[in-house]
Amino acid sequence: MTLPPPLYPLPTEEPLPTLTPEVVADDDDLGVAVDEFVRLNREARVRQWEIAMLQECLRDAVDAGAWRLVLVMEETMNARFADVVVEIARWSFAEGRRFPVASVSPDEQISDPQQGGA
Repeated sequence: MTLPPPLYPLPTEEPLPTLTPEVVADDDDLGVAVDEFVRLNREARVRQWEIAMLQECLRDAVDAGAWRLVLVMEETMNARFADVVVEIARWSFAEGRRFPVASVSPDEQISDPQQGGA
């Protein structure tokens, strides 16, 4: 699937996924929430578009055997990254519950309520 160019707007303003203790405790549910966060993140969309363009260039530059090796390597790297991101999300949620300091939307600066704002 090729993503639209990075400046292509999302169809609607969608809220970020909600993390609850139940979502964070379930690997599958947390993975879905992380995927949704990435899908809604403009920077991630830009990077994905760049990766897709580079993949097309690389595919044209190598033979079929090398391309299969690239795909296997990429699949392994993506699986590792997905596992790490889920664990980072779980760790961040736990730390946020221990030390609540901010409520952040994708386009806001982090503000510390104890300091009176941003």
